[in-house]
Amino acid sequence: MINNKKELKEWLRYERNRYYINHSFLSIFLHLAGSEKHIIWAFQRRLRISEYYHNTHKPIRECISHLLLNHYRNKYGLRIGLNVCNKGLRIKHLGSILINGNARIGKDVTLHIHTAIVAKGNSDEVPIIGHRCVIGVGATIVGGIRLADGVMVGANALVCKDELHEDVTIVGNPARRIV
Repeated sequence: MINNKKELKEWLRYERNRYYINHSFLSIFLHLAGSEKHIIWAFQRRLRISEYYHNTHKPIRECISHLLLNHYRNKYGLRIGLNVCNKGLRIKHLGSILINGNARIGKDVTLHIHTAIVAKGNSDEVPIIGHRCVIGVGATIVGGIRLADGVMVGANALVCKDELHEDVTIVGNPARRIV
């Protein structure tokens, strides 16, 4: 959670480096030209700023920032709640991403397009994902399951059981560990 301005700057610098974005003239041009990477970074930057205003109880700034954040959410289908993802989130491509607002996602997680991390039915149980995980294209993670650190979820996998072994790959429907 981002609780002060110093942490906000640190998180933004760290995550900007994960996208390989610098402060050059070329970077500004690419942002204005609508580069996918720069659009994703603009969304993520706004997400982190909104989290900061929310956590530091600045309601007017939070409201304005939330309106700007909703613009990106509605335009690009990126539905990620506040304070869900830890430091180092990386979104690989623009496309729908749905994450339950109560889910917990660890550090340095990479998400691909058409990903869903959701509760099961009317249940309050939501996924908890460890650090350094990679969630593949079209993967769905459902219910109160846990993924250990370093788990890679394959494309179009349906994860509905815990995977407590670290640094493994799971694929299929339902997802299972491969050697």
